[in-house]
This record gives sequence, C-alpha cells and structure tokens, in this order.
Amino acid sequence: ADAGRHGRLNHGGRNTRKLLMNVFLIRHAEPEGAAGRGVGHTDLPLSASGVEMARGLAATWTGKARIVSSDLIRARCTAQAFGIDFLTDARLREMHFGQWDGLRFDEIASNDGERWQRVTDRFDSERAPGGESFVDVQARAVAALADLPAVAQHIVVCHAGVIRALLCHALDVPLKLAFRFRIDYASVTLLQLSEDRIDVCYVNADRFRAL
Repeated sequence: ADAGRHGRLNHGGRNTRKLLMNVFLIRHAEPEGAAGRGVGHTDLPLSASGVEMARGLAATWTGKARIVSSDLIRARCTAQAFGIDFLTDARLREMHFGQWDGLRFDEIASNDGERWQRVTDRFDSERAPGGESFVDVQARAVAALADLPAVAQHIVVCHAGVIRALLCHALDVPLKLAFRFRIDYASVTLLQLSEDRIDVCYVNADRFRAL
C-alpha cells in the first residue's frame, strides 16, 4: 500500500490544527461477474471470495465508527460485514456508464469504437451515452464527504471511482491522473479532515492501520 501525508489546503503546522474526523474509505469487496465489464450502477452481488474479503477486512477494525455505504448491493454487503447499523447514500455510487453499463469493454470498443476511444482518452470530462464523467462523480462524492456529521470516525464503503475522485480532490490533483491511484477490492484509504485541509494518511491498505 502507498502511504504518505499530504494536504490539499496546507496552512499552518500539523500540531496546531484541529482534527475534525478520520474518514476510512473502503472499496467494496469483489463482486460476482465483474471482470472485463464496465460495472458502474449495474447492481452485482459479492462473489463467494468477496464475502470472505469483506469479513477479513472487517475483522481488522476494532474501534467505533459511523458507517455509511453506497446503496449498491456490492457496497452494502461489504458494509454488513462490520455488524454495525449503517446508512446509505446514492452519491457514493460508482460512475454511471449509461448505455454501456454492465457491458464488456471489448464489446463496447467493437460496437462503438470511436466514441469509446474519445471517452477513454478524456474520461475526466467525456461521458458515455447517458452516463457520467469523472467530474460528475467527483462533484457528488465531495458533496457526500462535506455532509458527513462531525463525529470522530467514519467508515465510508464505496467504489474505486469515488475513492480516486476524493483523493484527487484532497490532493488537488487533476482528475486525468486519477488512475495513478491503485485501489484494490476491500482496501482501506484514510483521510483526516481538519478545519483547513484534508490529509491523506494512507492509500490502498489491506487492513485498518493504527496511526
């Protein structure tokens, strides 16, 4: 896992700022039948190994937290592994691929090659037919993050696209670089939110880590 500490609004020293909350971003565990497909809003359940992934990750959590999840079943089933009541927020969904959602990538490239090339080249701003751009995903993900209540710790179960969008926001990185962040199934990325910035404490960890 990549680890580091970075600030989007880097004003003042770390020791003097007021920490508001820890936000643990969890990518859902492995879904059934997702390989090679554009799975955005397509509502796939977890695979058998995905269920074990979710249980294994949850077993590494020992604290107290408020949990909120994407309303898609692969995220909800991952959240259920923690054995804690949780809320859902549709703003935490994966990018919507519109008419391409759920189709195989090779099928899309074969049937709509010119548009597929345009979208993959400029995924940050271009949209699949009837779908979203990465700008759209980031806007709703940042709004969901801003609406978290001021409690010490949150677990947010969501999707790779949402986590990448939030990392780009936190670090003020262009969205076209979003795929530089590796986000595996059932991984943990920790953001610390303070009054004046967001720190990225670690990315794509295979368990919850003590700071």
